[in-house]
Amino acid sequence: MQLMIGYRVAINGSLTSNVTLNDAYSNAFNWIVAVATAPQNGTVTISTNGEFTYKPNNGYKGADKFTYKLAYADCPDIFKTAEVVLDVNNDNVDDCNIPNIITPNDDDENDVLIIPCADSYPESELTVYNKWGSVVYNERNYKNKWKRTYNGDLLPAGTYYYTYKLKPSDSKCKVGYVTIVRD
Repeated sequence: MQLMIGYRVAINGSLTSNVTLNDAYSNAFNWIVAVATAPQNGTVTISTNGEFTYKPNNGYKGADKFTYKLAYADCPDIFKTAEVVLDVNNDNVDDCNIPNIITPNDDDENDVLIIPCADSYPESELTVYNKWGSVVYNERNYKNKWKRTYNGDLLPAGTYYYTYKLKPSDSKCKVGYVTIVRD
């Protein structure tokens, strides 16, 4: 079964992401990543560490896609393919759909706050507040790595509030909440 992944990319921007973050294969093995089908309206490069970078053609606006193949180096017949679907458009923080629940139970599903558009906006800024309005997390260049901690300690279950900006200089930000659910 082919995995499908969607991203938003700014016009004349670029997107860098790690293919192994999107696939269920263990990082303990030696994997080979290659472009299987190139995008029609941009370029994609894949580095040896599994990161891919997509850059749309200058001024292009619309949809694009490519596929990559992730294969086990010692047995290339064991592989997965993924189709990456891209929406090349203008910046709009309201179009960034942020989940409102995380379940940090180490099952590799919803363990961290994944903001789907974060990879498209390397200058994005996430600030998380507790119910009293105190900042418990702030990061510029947010890379989907908030570990539900404050000063190294796990935050308790509950509702937290956030502001999210695509760029620190933006006057418009997305405001919402995220609930941490613990078993």
